[in-house]
Amino acid sequence: MLDPSIHSAQLYALESLSVLFPWMEENANHRIFLHHVPDCEDYVFEPHHTVHRLATSTKIEAGGALLRTIAFSTKQITDFVMSNWANQFWLSQYVGQHFMYPRWSVNRQDHAKAKCMAPSHLKGGTWLKDIGHSSSLTAQMVHGLTSHAPIGHYRK
Repeated sequence: MLDPSIHSAQLYALESLSVLFPWMEENANHRIFLHHVPDCEDYVFEPHHTVHRLATSTKIEAGGALLRTIAFSTKQITDFVMSNWANQFWLSQYVGQHFMYPRWSVNRQDHAKAKCMAPSHLKGGTWLKDIGHSSSLTAQMVHGLTSHAPIGHYRK
């Protein structure tokens, strides 16, 4: 909360420190007490319940310019992009008329139950992670999926 090093909530920490620092310099007796506030169902100990009640009873109106963490912004953008990508992925105008949707099944013998593999950006995606760094194998996969031979710099 008060760690000024680089991390996803650094903006909040710096803002907190800019408010607290002058107050702390004012008087050596000023203290800050941090209390863990568990979820409602985690009440085991009466002081936890008291802290939770006090923490949730304080309402602070948000100002005009809300702060956003880098992590929140990145997640929001990623969710938006993945949602659009998933929606467009099934449109022939996006993938082409002859795109062969890759399929996957737990049982390799039962092709009828194979499910289409949706695209992903995580850990190399659902298709490219098994190809590795082979440009010729990548070109063959692109040709097989799209019925289009990749041209250009794939040989390098």
